[in-house]
Order: sequence, then C-alpha cells, then structure tokens
Amino acid sequence: MEYTNQDFLIGVVVFSGFANFIIGIYIYIFTYKLSNRNYLSAKYFSYICFSIFAWTILTVLNYNYIYNLGIVSLTYITNYMMYLSVIGIIYYLTLFSIVFPNNTVIKNKITYNILLYISVVLSVLIIFPGFSMLSFGKNVSEITYNSISYYLLIIYILSYTYLSIKILIDKYFIYTKKNIKSIFILVLFSIITSVLFGFITNILIPLI
Repeated sequence: MEYTNQDFLIGVVVFSGFANFIIGIYIYIFTYKLSNRNYLSAKYFSYICFSIFAWTILTVLNYNYIYNLGIVSLTYITNYMMYLSVIGIIYYLTLFSIVFPNNTVIKNKITYNILLYISVVLSVLIIFPGFSMLSFGKNVSEITYNSISYYLLIIYILSYTYLSIKILIDKYFIYTKKNIKSIFILVLFSIITSVLFGFITNILIPLI
C-alpha cells in the first residue's frame, strides 16, 4: 500500500489531536484535580487541549470521510461541531490568559460573564436559519458559506486572541523571574502559531 503526502499530513494532524487529548487528561487529573482544584490555569489549558482534539478529529473526518458519504444532515452537524470547537479553543484561551500564572479566580464577574455570553450567543447564532455557518442544497456538494457568520467568527477569533495576547504580554513585563518569562514566551508562540494555523484552515480556505 502506497502512502501519499495527504495521508502523511492526515496522520500528523490525527497524532497531534490525540496528543492534545492525552496532555489534557494528564494536566486535568494530575495538575488540577490532585491540587484540590487550585490551579485554574491548568483546568483551562486542559479544556483548550480537549477543544483542539475535537477540532482536529472533526476536521479530518469532515474533509476526508463524512463529505464522501453524501449525508447532508450529518455533514451539517459535524461542521457545526467543528466550528463550535474553534469557539471553545478561543474562549478557554482567553480565560487561561487571565488566570495564568497566578491561578486566581476571575474576580471581575462582569468581564467573565461578557466573555461567556458573547461565546454562547455566537455558538447559537451560527446554527440559526439565515445566520448558520453553512447551508446545503439537495446534496453535500452544494455547500454555501454564510459570509455574515464567517465575519462574526473572524471578529470573535481576532478580538479574543488579541485580548489574550495583550494580557500575556502585559504580564510578561510585570514578572522579573527568567523562568516565568520563558514560559510566557513559549505560551505566546504556541498561541500565535496555533491560531494562525486554525484561522487559515478553517476560515480562509473555505472562503477562497
């Protein structure tokens, strides 16, 4: 059996997805649960890992298997779940940036509620008729992308990512210890590269 470059790429994406799943479980159990739930950043980081796992697996399934089945309802559901996982990644990333590295509870409940309500409203809005992210004809090949929903999702991703990066950069200049600064640099690099990859594969490519 010959393997193509596409098979290799799919393998890498699936491997990264399961790696995030395993890392998320490990961090949630051994860093968050066993610490009497003191490390909030560990909880949010594990949720990011779980969301990335869902996104990668759903992306692979959609573009390589589910589309080929030709079942419109199944394709719609899995696509919605894929974009829902993207919202989850960005939302938990923002919460992570707020509590990291002090692991303190978010004291400003207004800020927390605003971040939550916007995410929930967008999650519901992209499935509503007229605003849904995707619409189909009689078969899967007749896919129409709703530009309004896409622009809303783009604004959401960019604004929340900007907020996360700004918070982390501000904290970077507050702390003086080199080991903590190194962690901030690693986190910022991971955020920027991950968001760019997800933005290109899930937002830009479907619009082209």
